Parts: sequence; C-alpha cells; structure tokens
Amino acid sequence: MKNYLTGFLMFGITFSTWAQSSVWNADTLKLSLKDAWNKAEEHSRDIKIKHLEVGISAEEVKDLRAERLPEVQIKGSAEKASNIPIYENGLFSKPSQHEVIHTLYRAGADFYLNLYNGNKLNLQIKEEKILHEISEIKREQTVSDIHYKTAALYLDLQKNINFQKTYKRGY
Repeated sequence: MKNYLTGFLMFGITFSTWAQSSVWNADTLKLSLKDAWNKAEEHSRDIKIKHLEVGISAEEVKDLRAERLPEVQIKGSAEKASNIPIYENGLFSKPSQHEVIHTLYRAGADFYLNLYNGNKLNLQIKEEKILHEISEIKREQTVSDIHYKTAALYLDLQKNINFQKTYKRGY
C-alpha cells in the first residue's frame, strides 16, 4: 500500500513540474474568439440538424409548387405469346395446339390538370413558405446560441489563463 501511495505522490510531483515547465506553455494552442465560433459551428450537431430542417422545408415548398403543374402519364406495352398446348387424352399423349394472337400491343395516356381547388393549394404554399422562414429563424437562433455559449466558455478560459499568469508572477 505504501508503494502505491509513494508512486502516486511521485507521479503528482512529476506532473506538476512538467505542467509548469515551458513545454506546457509552448504546446498551448492560441485561438481567437472568431476561430472558436467557426470551430463550434463546424462541429455542432444542432446547427447541422437545423441546416437539414431548412433544406427539407425548402423542398416541401418546391413540391407544393410542382403540384400546380399538370400530370401526364404515358403507358405502353408489347406482348409476345405462343400457342397453348391442350392435352385432351392425358399428359403423356401428343397435345393439340390452340391458336392465339401472337403479338399484342397496348398504349395509353392519362392527363390530369386541377383547374380549381378553392385556393387550397395557394394557402398551402403560403403556409410552407412561412414554415420555411420559421425554420431559417430557428437555425439562426441556434447559431447565435452556439456563439453565445462559445463566447462564454472562451471568456471563462481567458479568465483562467489570466489568473494562471497572475498566479505564476506572484510566486
């Protein structure tokens, strides 16, 4: 037990000496508040989620605008058939052939245009535009919140660095 305690104390003394040496100070990363904001924006999941929500709401507006366009469907098919064997005297006897039409063609077209829907589609587009604007505002607020939290942590870090410098000068 004494060996563990002695080893722990030796590690603590060595670490505190190393932390106060110039190696620790040379290894310090200098970062401005603007750089801290950029890094926070780059690595924030909340901001990434808000960017995706803005993109989704923009696509929903585009989808509703596309509903104004007419819908056109064109279908076509070609079929090839062979004669159908008919076994009149059992499976092991020679079948007779039933003649069929060998080639069939089919074509069709559909056209749909909504002439009037009681201004329902225009109201839905306006609603989606407003929801898109709200999502942009929420994204900007999230960025501002991240900036605020980053600035608070940055200033706290600067305060601690200044306190550490003052403390070192005192001794």
